[in-house]
Amino acid sequence: MDFGRVPAAQLYSIDFTLPRQTYLQRQVLPNAPAIHPQIHIGTTTWNHADWVGKLFPGNTKEKDLLRNYTQHFNCVELNATHYKIYHHSTIEKWIQQVNAPSFVFCPKMYQGISHFGHLSNKQSLTQQFLQSIYALGQYLGPVFIQFSEHFAPTRQAELFAFLQQLPKHLVFFVEFRHPQWYAVPAITEQLAHFLYSEQIGWVITDTAGKRNCVHTQLTVPKSFVRFVANDGHATDFVRLQAWAQQLHEWMQQGLQDAYFFIHTQQLSCIPELAHYLATQLQQFGYKGVLQPQLPPSQSAVQQISLF
Repeated sequence: MDFGRVPAAQLYSIDFTLPRQTYLQRQVLPNAPAIHPQIHIGTTTWNHADWVGKLFPGNTKEKDLLRNYTQHFNCVELNATHYKIYHHSTIEKWIQQVNAPSFVFCPKMYQGISHFGHLSNKQSLTQQFLQSIYALGQYLGPVFIQFSEHFAPTRQAELFAFLQQLPKHLVFFVEFRHPQWYAVPAITEQLAHFLYSEQIGWVITDTAGKRNCVHTQLTVPKSFVRFVANDGHATDFVRLQAWAQQLHEWMQQGLQDAYFFIHTQQLSCIPELAHYLATQLQQFGYKGVLQPQLPPSQSAVQQISLF
């Protein structure tokens, strides 16, 4: 993901502190620890050759990549569905490779719905998309709707009408990138209250160059974080420490499910970043968190100590 990417030389000058202000914290979370919180950590693809011999066995074939992925991660942000509405036969081949009952696919809504044209005439296309992803069955996680940087609050009425028509039996999260959704407190609060009333989640996008998209607005007792790393830079690990702390605080207040997706241009470093986040969460007592079987790199440990 290139959204908000900045040169490495600028990273030490950025304030990566997570914001604390929220409008609905007391309404959304019961202020009592979640009994069986679920933490899902993943990325955007299982089809990465650099993981063969590092994360996957050296003799892993392409057809077995997803099967191996599910042994180390428990979710995937399914970006493929953003570009194409898949036939059930393809999706059935995917789920046949899943050998972990808690694994979930989080499909990204087809771009023909979210990125092109007015939302008011997308009922048929939306139905086609939903019928496609229903083939995921028990492995269907939250559906992720992304709107472009050009989708502004001037389209609020259109947005609200569209979201109100979505089926209530599915979990949806929405990502907003236009800065005005965050720059005007009245707009931010109105959006938060609408999403809360419709029980739709608000995606948190943590990226270096777009700090306005890094919010802590929970509109449902679940979180969906898209963490844009910088290829294993020292600041990535400091930020992951902060997110482990934040997730722990939310779960102590009643957060039920956390979905955390790691993005970076250098995909080979994702297992190390996921391992680090899982280790940080395990220190808070979340023993069920996945942990890719990789040792943390010594260079990363040294960089954190010097940061």
